Amino acid sequence: MKKTLYTLLLVAISMAILASCSESTTPTTTTYMTDYYPMQVGNYWKYNVDSTDSQYNTIRTKNISITKINQMMTYMNKSCYQFFENSDTTYQYVSGNSAYTFTAGFSFDDEKSNAGQWIEIYNLSKQVTVVNIDTTFDVMGFSMQIKATGTSKPSTTKGSFIYKGVTYETFDFDLTMDMSMQVVGMPETKTTSAMTGKNSMVKGIGLVKVIGKTVETNPENGTTTSYEKQTLTETNVK
Repeated sequence: MKKTLYTLLLVAISMAILASCSESTTPTTTTYMTDYYPMQVGNYWKYNVDSTDSQYNTIRTKNISITKINQMMTYMNKSCYQFFENSDTTYQYVSGNSAYTFTAGFSFDDEKSNAGQWIEIYNLSKQVTVVNIDTTFDVMGFSMQIKATGTSKPSTTKGSFIYKGVTYETFDFDLTMDMSMQVVGMPETKTTSAMTGKNSMVKGIGLVKVIGKTVETNPENGTTTSYEKQTLTETNVK
């Protein structure tokens, strides 16, 4: 569950619903979110997932992550795309300058549950997108509650990314997320995570890099801090 939440909200993820009104940070070449978040059945992205030091220098490669769009379907009253990421299934769609995901994708095999909500995780034209999640669902016989709040906002400066020898300008999002998990009806054993990071997108390719820091606190293990980055190594975008 933690991995999927981290990926969607720091990857992707990710990660609406309130905006502060001020000068738009949308690039002049941007028309729709699909320019930066291409969705079509058969598209896939492969990433190296690395543990890093605090400066995001690679310490070791943890694993390879593959995200693929399996099909287009209607899910929870929305026409959307079904994503398969390693062992996780998520549901996402784009509309105008926004990308949305359904939070039930955080609940292991609980895809038939109506718990959860559609949330906006990216917006190219808002200065700040605020994400609010409060959902309860059954996992392996237990009722689990997840609460999370965070923000996604376009960076004031752009980055660059080299893919197959070509340098691309990235459209970056700075992300923050505070999350808590609690087993309903059980003694207080709340686990909390504070996440910060940056997602980088390239027009016509999609998500190319995610870097992030997670501070996790739980009763058994105390507080741990980890740094991670995901870097695109291969993609097929139609």
